[in-house]
Amino acid sequence: MSLDPAVYSDLLLSLLPELVLTGWALVLLLFVAWRHRTARDLRIAGWLTLVALLSTAIAVWWLWWNRAALRGPGLVAMVALDDFRWVADWVFLGAAALTVLISFA
Repeated sequence: MSLDPAVYSDLLLSLLPELVLTGWALVLLLFVAWRHRTARDLRIAGWLTLVALLSTAIAVWWLWWNRAALRGPGLVAMVALDDFRWVADWVFLGAAALTVLISFA
């Protein structure tokens, strides 16, 4: 699957993992601002964070599985869809998930 960054939908598709993670971050900010009184509330926020990381990992996996690649000039240098990005995404998502799991202890 070749994505053209000049087409708005293709650009949004190439940024899908970041958009999913940003959306979940907004949900988590609202949840913690609304409910942060007890330890149970913070555990729920931790589980929501794990769900956010899992859904972001699914978006990364989907783009990688479909072998998405950007073609064309312009934003290609700014938005990379290559093996380095996939590995870096997995490393950062794994580190974040481990951090959340350690915070439960």
